[in-house]
Amino acid sequence: MADEAILRLETRQPISFNKASATAFEKGAFVDLNDDLTAVAATADGHVGGIVAVEEVANQHSTVAVYREGFFYGTASAAITIGQTLALTGSGNKLKPSTASDVASKTVGIALEAASGNGEQFLFELKPGVGVNAFA
Repeated sequence: MADEAILRLETRQPISFNKASATAFEKGAFVDLNDDLTAVAATADGHVGGIVAVEEVANQHSTVAVYREGFFYGTASAAITIGQTLALTGSGNKLKPSTASDVASKTVGIALEAASGNGEQFLFELKPGVGVNAFA
């Protein structure tokens, strides 16, 4: 996959999520939270679990380390302003400004830098579940 998030500042240690053993995750990929702290590939409609801390190859482990907090560089899918809450687009690991339909569990965090448009990298704070446009 492309557009994985890049860790800028670790504020908390990653935690261990369960995963299906046949599932592989790229470092920096977003994951959704499923039943019983299980990480699954992220979608636009999922409940954001966090960002994968270490690449996981299929059929090696039954867990994956996931960041739930921290400062990361992400890739925008549209223009983003400082302070906007963010959501996943459902297209890879790109981020967009959250809207009223992105209930709290679908939000990723808060933009700390502006992005002018699609493909631009910007700094954001990972805070899954933060309220929609709480700081804008």
